Amino acid sequence: MFSKLWKNILGKKPIVTNLLILALCGANAFFVPRAMEVISFGNTESLAVILYHSVREDTAHCGKYVLSKELFENDLIYLKENGYQTVSVAMLYDFVNGNITRLPEKSILLTFDDGCYNIYTYVLPLLREYGMRGVVCPVGEFTVNQNSEQKIAYSYMNIDQIRELYESGVFEIANHSYNMHGSPGRTGLVKINGESDEQFKLSVTEDLGKMQELLAGQGIECRIFAYPYGIQNDLSRQAVNSMGFICSLSCEMGINELSRGSSLMDLKRYNRPHGSSSEEFFNGIFGNR
Repeated sequence: MFSKLWKNILGKKPIVTNLLILALCGANAFFVPRAMEVISFGNTESLAVILYHSVREDTAHCGKYVLSKELFENDLIYLKENGYQTVSVAMLYDFVNGNITRLPEKSILLTFDDGCYNIYTYVLPLLREYGMRGVVCPVGEFTVNQNSEQKIAYSYMNIDQIRELYESGVFEIANHSYNMHGSPGRTGLVKINGESDEQFKLSVTEDLGKMQELLAGQGIECRIFAYPYGIQNDLSRQAVNSMGFICSLSCEMGINELSRGSSLMDLKRYNRPHGSSSEEFFNGIFGNR
């Protein structure tokens, strides 16, 4: 009898049917199960990654890859005043693997390529002052060959200083290759003349492995790779991905859209040149967000 009544109800006009269903369900008609709350558009996070290189006191030699200390500090002030929060790669890894459900509101990742000495002298104190964090990406050859007389303008950090950055808790350390950033005949992770695919991949894994050993010898855990010059191809990706990194950094510009299950390989980054104000630079990335 109930099924016959139900058929009659469904045969009525939609508005009558809907009203009756609401009446039958009562307050529960508006109840959303917890499982449905978790699977939402809010679980896709937009992330900008900023790429810095050298930070100098003067402005005479600033340009595409060199920023003044004043402008860098203005960047930090702008981010803080506008509610942006710096995150770590470890936090991103937890997010995409479901260990945390959300990233902090207005998350941003700051990265610093090449391991310039002025990152140690200028950037570390400023990040501490503003309660921020970052990823520094040193080159092994630059680090090992750095002599004791360091110049803020153009020197690189030595391994003790890199370890200090790591132990500070302010920085994660990325592998930027041992000697593929400026080795003779090779600019970045690209094949040289006469090199087979397998020889190339072996060269990459041996070089990156040497850098991993250098860092591990200092008690530094490194799970991030930054492509020298941002140069990459299918072969280099295969080699890098075989090394067990959880994240790799490219130089392609764009916003990264992350959700549970997303890969952290080949994250896009925005290079920060000197010239434009902090507001102009970040508005160019975020717009009115």
